[in-house]
Amino acid sequence: MSNHLVGIKDRMDHIMKLLDVGAFDVRFIVIHGMGGIGKTTLAEAVFKQICPQFRDHCCFLKDVRTNDIIGLQKKLLFDVLNLSCTNPFFIDEVIKTRFLSKKVLVVLDDINNWDQIKRLAGEPNWFGGGSRIIITTRNIEFLVKEGEDDNLPISNSGQFLFYDMPEMNSHDALQLFCECALGCAEPPPSYMDITEKLVNALGGLPLALNVIGSRLHGKCQRTWEDTLCKLKKVMNEDVKKKLMISYEALEPNQQQIYLDIACFFIDEEKTTVVKYWDSIFGYPTEIEVNILKRMSLIKISYDNKLWMHDQLRDLGRSIVHPESGEIHMKGSRLWSPKDAFRVVQTETPSRFMVMRCPVTDRLVSLFQLGEFVEAVYLSIFAERDSIRVLGVPKSCELIIIDCLKLNSDE
Repeated sequence: MSNHLVGIKDRMDHIMKLLDVGAFDVRFIVIHGMGGIGKTTLAEAVFKQICPQFRDHCCFLKDVRTNDIIGLQKKLLFDVLNLSCTNPFFIDEVIKTRFLSKKVLVVLDDINNWDQIKRLAGEPNWFGGGSRIIITTRNIEFLVKEGEDDNLPISNSGQFLFYDMPEMNSHDALQLFCECALGCAEPPPSYMDITEKLVNALGGLPLALNVIGSRLHGKCQRTWEDTLCKLKKVMNEDVKKKLMISYEALEPNQQQIYLDIACFFIDEEKTTVVKYWDSIFGYPTEIEVNILKRMSLIKISYDNKLWMHDQLRDLGRSIVHPESGEIHMKGSRLWSPKDAFRVVQTETPSRFMVMRCPVTDRLVSLFQLGEFVEAVYLSIFAERDSIRVLGVPKSCELIIIDCLKLNSDE
């Protein structure tokens, strides 16, 4: 468990209310949120606090997603019952029957499919009264019934209570970073400005704050400034690897929609953008947007606008950046004015479609596509009075969204 439990008390209080350890029913609590936001740290803190109330009938199964299920089942039996089961053919039945009279506490960390729950803690009637099962996951898609309200996730069997892990507030983010980097709760005056800029660049994500803060521990201020400069250009690899897990779990069209949001559609009205994807993919794409939401990759604001954490935005943009190692995505979307300006000057125009461009703007974001059936002539550089030939894909209208203003001098 992390030594820096900053800002965790309110979250623990909320989980404790959901657990209500004194109640005799069996409860499943699901802590869900994006990678690196602190789900496991919260589960560990709660587990440590309430474990004594379960008479050592406790088990914390970490990283379920990446571990062998038989090995996890064996650990569960040994930790809770001090029982060794060497025959894998009977282990499912043993788990179903041997916990009936026991009040147990089990944490299933980093779950990503229903089979894992079924094999480790399938039903409430497997356990004695008062048992508590805590689950952490990035993805609640497999827990949602078809047709249910998207804002009210319902489990397959109705026994789950959900906790949507909130973002760390700016005060706690600053404190966490300082404790990792400086060993104290706040920076000295001479470091305040650079510290605030680094915390802001990291989007307040606990994983990123821990990784970068620890690396800057004992380093001079010049190194801090160089790190900030690098973070503005290049995403930290450790953070990127953690977040890529969710991206790689997406289907191809879901990946395309995720990248569109990261590059172009943050803070855009969802209904308008969904119509665009409907025309691109040829089917109703609302379902794909809902999956991204349930996988903790995006959120929908109260006014129906798309929102994405800064680190998830940076992940998407790093995947499609012109210098990205992801060859099949390289340069597929251009959100940087400088990159857009360079491409329309040097690349073959027919490779691109206008993505977002009031014709009065000097620059245009472009969307790289494969097949084109006709050409559209647009004057997009008023100062140069130049005309570019831009391809338009079949069955897709050219959309113009006035809310994005690009400036080549940025």
